[in-house]
Amino acid sequence: MAITVDKFLGVNNKEAPEALVAISKGRAESYLTSGVNVDITEAGRLTRRKGVTQLLTGNWHSLWSAPTEMFGFGVKDGQVFYIYPSVSGVATTATGIITETRRMVYALTPNGDVHLSNGVAHWVYSGGAVTELNQAGTYDTAAAFADQADDAAFYDSFPPVVELECAFGRLWGADADTLWYSPSFFYRRSKADTDFIPQADITLLKAVTDGLYVGTSDAVWFYGGTNPKNMKPKQVCSEGAVLGTPLSVEAEKFKIEGAFGHAAIWESTRGKVIGLGGGRVIYLTDASVSYAPGDLGASLLRESNGLTQHLSAFRATSDQPSNMRATDSAEAEVIRNGIII
Repeated sequence: MAITVDKFLGVNNKEAPEALVAISKGRAESYLTSGVNVDITEAGRLTRRKGVTQLLTGNWHSLWSAPTEMFGFGVKDGQVFYIYPSVSGVATTATGIITETRRMVYALTPNGDVHLSNGVAHWVYSGGAVTELNQAGTYDTAAAFADQADDAAFYDSFPPVVELECAFGRLWGADADTLWYSPSFFYRRSKADTDFIPQADITLLKAVTDGLYVGTSDAVWFYGGTNPKNMKPKQVCSEGAVLGTPLSVEAEKFKIEGAFGHAAIWESTRGKVIGLGGGRVIYLTDASVSYAPGDLGASLLRESNGLTQHLSAFRATSDQPSNMRATDSAEAEVIRNGIII
């Protein structure tokens, strides 16, 4: 028996296939058990996803684009490159930074500088020039300098980190066991004996309007407030965040009732999670989709034809897939106006 589906609701690989179609008054709505190269519009129609065009060659990792700006960075064959638009599409310029296979993180500050770090060193890209930050402050080496807190030499440089965020007039960064922050509006500085919050193994560091989401592979906390001296952590997820997947987004793009303003989105063992102001979190895919995310991934926001999509890929292991497809799926031909799409 042929059934005409009037609206597709998304992907659902948790329910039995026979439970995916609902028929009422002669009209049918259905989930897909899998969707390969298709998009689902707000009206529930299927459209074929557009293909991809290769812009650059080489072995790339740690790609990043500056928020609201037309440039980015990435690591190609072990070197960091500045990426920018050109007449032919995309062009690159070597920065001189060598990181090999180490993951690189980035943050844009309001003065236009870009901070880059791989957990071993910390650089600033400013006006096309690269500076490595490696100053040891005078405050802990000579008592005679103790009253010179207004002197830049008084401070340590901001340390090498594996996560970076700029928010509330400060630079924030995480290393193996610490969440560091800079003095207000002095993004290159820190003070190793006071400017930190103890927290080990951070995999998520993203700001929203009224606080920070800080996560590990085991849990996520919301640090409410904007002053690090007064922040108090509140656990908001008992599942951790997958390293490499957190992004900053505008909540309105996901069209969730009551969701607005700056938000964070990340992958977890329960799928995609969006963190809103006040520590409110919403599991976007947990009700209908199951997949194995692994321990390292990469995510991006894709905007096309009025749709906003959060896409992720994960590092493959011996027993886990490298993408979001479920291991059990069924395929069907979808026909629209007599044409298989």
